Amino acid sequence: PQRARNRTARELLDRGAERIGTAFKDDPQARASILEWLGSMYYQLGLKAQAAQLLQQRADAVAAAGGGAAAYADALLRHLDALSDGPSPPDRAAAIARVRQVLDAAPEPLPAQRAELAMQEAVFFIDISLAQALAAAKQAVAIGSSLPDEQRDIINGLRFLSRSQLRAGDFRQAEATLREALDQAARRPAGADAWRVSLLRSIADMHRVQGHFPAALNAAAEAERIS
Repeated sequence: PQRARNRTARELLDRGAERIGTAFKDDPQARASILEWLGSMYYQLGLKAQAAQLLQQRADAVAAAGGGAAAYADALLRHLDALSDGPSPPDRAAAIARVRQVLDAAPEPLPAQRAELAMQEAVFFIDISLAQALAAAKQAVAIGSSLPDEQRDIINGLRFLSRSQLRAGDFRQAEATLREALDQAARRPAGADAWRVSLLRSIADMHRVQGHFPAALNAAAEAERIS
């Protein structure tokens, strides 16, 4: 049944994507909204290549609508996120360069978008250059830490930084970074427990792989207590 539902959803999305190809050419704002919805639906179905195509068109529509540098950068970052698991490195590198060009030309600093771009760069470089992945993750955390509380979301940055540090063989620093992420999660007004459980399980897995079984059991027990 689930496969049949997915097939039906895919057929409906394909029809919508075909129709939007020529629709709303004179109304880029409406076109951008529809393309965002279609792209998001494809993304949720795991069809990231199709999502990326539509989200690229959406970014073009946002630019045509004159929504400003922040809106355009957000649209490009959404497209870049959809590219993360699929296209070749040159395609992703070109998308990263496009976002950076928009941010550098923007009349305002746009730190939230720069933090997200740094995070995307870290993801891009993790299998290409560990040094560059570490640098990008550190930049994402540094920029994210400077944002106002309502815009701050550095837990994912810290988590990815920890992953990069672990790959570099720095276990102690990787654990310390995850502990810092735990502290950040505890300050969140909502959803803190879910983040803490996830992070504690990551710490437990890290200790288990290293053969530190008592520490792994302690972290797992703490996660179980919170959940």
